Amino acid sequence: MAETQGGSFLPDREAHGWVRFCLRAHHLRAQLVQRRLDLAAEVWRILTDQVAAARLGERSVAALYAATRPAGARRATYARDEGLTRDQAIRDLQGLKAAGLIEEIGHGRTQRYIAAGAAAKAERTIRAAHSSQPLRDPYTSLAASPRPDVMSNSC
Repeated sequence: MAETQGGSFLPDREAHGWVRFCLRAHHLRAQLVQRRLDLAAEVWRILTDQVAAARLGERSVAALYAATRPAGARRATYARDEGLTRDQAIRDLQGLKAAGLIEEIGHGRTQRYIAAGAAAKAERTIRAAHSSQPLRDPYTSLAASPRPDVMSNSC
C-alpha cells in the first residue's frame, strides 16, 4: 500500500502494485491449499492399499490417516467421527497395531496412536515429495512489465 499510494489513499494514483500483490497472495494460498488436498488424497490412497494388504476393514483407513497427522489418532475421536461403538473402534485400532501400521503413545486419557512402519514411511515420503516442489509465481512477468497509465484524468 505504501508503494502504491504513498501511505495514504489518493484516487488519481495507480493501484496496479496493490492489485498485483493481492492477486499473487491469493494465488499462492490457493496453491498451498491444492497441495494439501493432493497430499491428503495420495496419502489416503496409499493407506487404503496398506489396510487392504493387512486384510483390515476399509473403515480402518480413517484411523490410520488420523494417525499420520501430528496429533495422532485417539480412540474416542475415531469412534465419534466414524459413528462407531467403543468396541468397534478398539477392534480397528488393535488390528492396525497388530499389522504394525500404528503404535500407542501414552496411557489412559493421554493415549493416542501414531503411524508406524510402512504407513509412517509412506506418509513421510509423500510429504517430502510434495513439499520439495516450489510454488509457482503466476505474476513474475507482470512485475517486469511496465505499468500502463490506467489512472488518467481523461475519464
